[in-house]
Amino acid sequence: MSILFVNCGWMRYYSGVNNDDTIMHPESGFEHLKSNNNGGEQYNFFPLNGNVYGYAALIKKDENGDAYLTNINIKKLGNKIQKTEDNAYIDNITIVFFSRNPAKNNAYIVGWYIDARVYATPIDITINGYNDAYYFTTRSNNACLVPVEKRNMEVPHSRKIYGGYGQSALWYAERLPNYVEKVKDYIYKYTERYRISDEYTKGKSKNENDNIIDKDEIEKIAVDKTIKYYQDKGYNVESVENLNCGWDFTVTKDNEELFVEVKGTSFDNINVTLTPNEYSKLKEYYKKYRLFIVTNCPENPLFHIFRIENKDNKYFAKNSKREILLMESISAICREENWEKVSAHIQRLNVVSPLR
Repeated sequence: MSILFVNCGWMRYYSGVNNDDTIMHPESGFEHLKSNNNGGEQYNFFPLNGNVYGYAALIKKDENGDAYLTNINIKKLGNKIQKTEDNAYIDNITIVFFSRNPAKNNAYIVGWYIDARVYATPIDITINGYNDAYYFTTRSNNACLVPVEKRNMEVPHSRKIYGGYGQSALWYAERLPNYVEKVKDYIYKYTERYRISDEYTKGKSKNENDNIIDKDEIEKIAVDKTIKYYQDKGYNVESVENLNCGWDFTVTKDNEELFVEVKGTSFDNINVTLTPNEYSKLKEYYKKYRLFIVTNCPENPLFHIFRIENKDNKYFAKNSKREILLMESISAICREENWEKVSAHIQRLNVVSPLR
């Protein structure tokens, strides 16, 4: 997965400048924002006909002092370059937007596009009467905007860490591969929670926390169910969620030790995501690893516990009623189509494996 980081102004919704949402700019740079408190990034997360369109402030001035947008050197992204009559582009890029929080002295990830197309030359577009331009586009359901109070993934500046971002609106993070892996894990862990939709800008969800509160409630229900279940069974339950172990709880009783990853969903069927780190640890400790999945949250939560089996290097999540095949990819999604037939859908691949 190739990643390109894009520095932009700070907004709450990125769905247009209005009285409730203005673009805040850092103390240095971003002259286009300082001059008119407006910028192309204002619509970076505004769904239009099922897509979103991303702007980057790649601004230079000609000999007359007039500003213009420069091209992106898409060769640096590594993927195969496709050409049109008057442009060139690369597909399957993850675009990570970040901005400096005006209330703090650090920059944080504000959102991202997955499976984005990146154009070398900006393309003109008009959104809500605003003449804009974009370099990046993806389907709106592949775009995730992190609510302001959840923006805690810091992006390192070159003043603090060698190889961090600098004055350019683009950052390739080539010298910080470990940080890039950390961002990948962060994205896969939160993509489902922060995914935007067309309904968001139709006025059906005016409060940015409407869906987030539900997700937090589901997570709490799933965690509470897990703790109660194992404590009732006489286990000692230790939370390791903040230690990046690849699971949420280590539970022990006598000489038995289990690593429990908790997932919650509002659906009847099972549709959960394992991050790369979680899936890696599942394979490494599969005999001890358990998936504790709570469905039907919050109305009628039901829990399902899966142990992991390895058959000829193929991994299965199994209990007395179902068996889910997990196939390795960047991440794995376990999806149950109905109670009788269980299948595994692998993110980014159209692969469905029949199971017993």
